[in-house]
Amino acid sequence: MSRTNVAGTTAPSGSGAQRCAQTGEREHRTDSRPHTKPQPVRADLVGADTAVAAGITATGHAPLLTLCRRLVEAGHDPSTPLEAYRGTTLCLRARSIGAGARLTVREGPDGKPRFATHRPAPDGRQSCGGQLRTRPNAGEASAP
Repeated sequence: MSRTNVAGTTAPSGSGAQRCAQTGEREHRTDSRPHTKPQPVRADLVGADTAVAAGITATGHAPLLTLCRRLVEAGHDPSTPLEAYRGTTLCLRARSIGAGARLTVREGPDGKPRFATHRPAPDGRQSCGGQLRTRPNAGEASAP
């Protein structure tokens, strides 16, 4: 027994769409794997420039974006969502840590902060979170 769909056409005999129509299902899934969403990573915002999640701490002007990069570098699945809390209040939800890792915040031409594509430093180092790390040059004597 064939059924016509909303558009008035009939699905080919033996097709998955026809089986769905015969059983009264509204949608046909072509992927038989179970569809489960990964559990979000919970991040906590501390102060104005620190974010902590999964034992990783990031600081800087955009700590959640830095945290996303560090989570991906630590081996977390880039498709994992992130939920950031300040205390018990959910204040930001990122669709995925991979998407957050690809972003940074830069000043726009009007002086307002804007999202931009993150580009690592030419030498491959990541941002140090706004804190410069220094060491004495070779041959310089350190002060006693």
